[in-house]
Amino acid sequence: MKKFSVLRTLTLCLFLLAVVSGVIWHTGWGTLSSFGIGAIAQICPIGALESAFASKSPTLNVLICLSVFAAMIVLFGRFFCGWLCPVPPLRKLFGTEPKPIEAKESRDNEPQACICTQKNDTETSVKESVIHEATDSSKQSAIRAENLQKQGPFFVLAAALVSSAVFSFPVFCLICPVGLTFALIIGTLHMLKFNDPTITPLVILGVLLFEIFYLRRWCSFICPIGAFISLISRFNKTFVPKIDAQKCLRASGLNCQVCRNACPESIDLRKSVPSSDSSRCLKCGACAQKCPVSAVSFPFFKAKQKNETTRQAPNPVYLKKILPAAVSTQKSVVSKETFTAPEETFTLKNAKLESSRCIQCGACVQACPQHNPIPDVLKALADGETKAAGQKLLQAGKLPELCSHLCPKDKFCMAACPLGEISEPVNIHALLYFASSRTLDRGYRTHRARTNRKSPSVAVIGAGPAGLAAADMLRSQGFKVTVYERENEIGGLTAYGIPSFKLAKDRIVHRRKLYAKSGIDFQLGSEIASADELLRITDSH
Repeated sequence: MKKFSVLRTLTLCLFLLAVVSGVIWHTGWGTLSSFGIGAIAQICPIGALESAFASKSPTLNVLICLSVFAAMIVLFGRFFCGWLCPVPPLRKLFGTEPKPIEAKESRDNEPQACICTQKNDTETSVKESVIHEATDSSKQSAIRAENLQKQGPFFVLAAALVSSAVFSFPVFCLICPVGLTFALIIGTLHMLKFNDPTITPLVILGVLLFEIFYLRRWCSFICPIGAFISLISRFNKTFVPKIDAQKCLRASGLNCQVCRNACPESIDLRKSVPSSDSSRCLKCGACAQKCPVSAVSFPFFKAKQKNETTRQAPNPVYLKKILPAAVSTQKSVVSKETFTAPEETFTLKNAKLESSRCIQCGACVQACPQHNPIPDVLKALADGETKAAGQKLLQAGKLPELCSHLCPKDKFCMAACPLGEISEPVNIHALLYFASSRTLDRGYRTHRARTNRKSPSVAVIGAGPAGLAAADMLRSQGFKVTVYERENEIGGLTAYGIPSFKLAKDRIVHRRKLYAKSGIDFQLGSEIASADELLRITDSH
């Protein structure tokens, strides 16, 4: 299904080339995005509507344009938004793509916070009520966001038409990112052609960049063009995605969420989709491209089986595949030089292949003691975004490069993976190690709040995993943190209780350097026997 991406890119390039050629060779296409009521009516249905409201008397040209647009929308749906609109490629270029809104089903399955200790029933009930209140609040905010996504653009559309009638000019076209993109191209070409320096292209570029960087949900919450097209596309019944029920993983009882998460509009194809939701389909093919078993297809684009449920990436590649060996045949002595841990990791190609098997069900998140965003990490890995995947794991208070080695995967995340019922579970622990270690090895730096003389100071006794997590969390909130440890290295049991063939000690040293760069002060070799001794040491500092 990579043909979709290639054809979409080629179509947009040809569209832009037509505009540029129209400006250069005066073919008439150059007026398509220039300002002016008559010109706007020839390129954009919203421009045609605005010009009709502005003139108070729609001309035959405007009516013909609207009729042509309506016929094309009925036939192709929101084809313009997915194939010709330049805004999504610009957002992808600048890395300002908004995160999709969580669906109601996934919110209902959110993992609850873990209550580790319960002193009495009253305390437990209070904690549970707080948890439920927080969950209900997040659900309500997400529902409001969904409603705004569905209704917001229609309010903007009404405001655009009313403002055109009041000011007798299509006001919205002055801020529309689609129009600004073409205006920037045409204005730049005119400036180069006539050698007439002007500040207008810079102003247009500034407004366009502001909208791309700071109005990230323009397409979902604001764009009236998408609202108008989705209104008419309710009558569209062609070029819609089809699902092969025999291939679909949900037919096997698996809670696969890949197609819904891949869709920019969060449309769930396996449900009875109302026309108001199906009309928002962009015909972009993202659902077909991301489906792990190629169960989704479009007309003229036959789904080619790319990843069977039983197919798995090759076993993790061991960069240091060194086994303990005897120094002498007479004595069974393990050599210290070879007594090191194998670094279990994937190549980037195999990591993308293995992570693409994830069905985004979220079962691993509920099973994970830390509730790591595993589906989001694997989704980023499948897209080749290893840095983004690592940053999702390297949160304050967490040690993913260590936990991925030490956590009993067969009891938690991999045991919960539903793919294990029909084939092999996703090799989650190795993928998490790959994402975290690759990000750390490439110069990852933590960003912590700045401190000053008025910042409160905190002393942490012990540099074990719990102490390190507490210090990291406090430092992320702007506290000045000093960690006292009686040993000469941090880590506690991870450093002195776990043998080297299980966990490489250089990872602990790397983690200490990372903490030190973030501003945590380590006082190694300092044993604190009492509170009085701690006060004496802190006073001396």
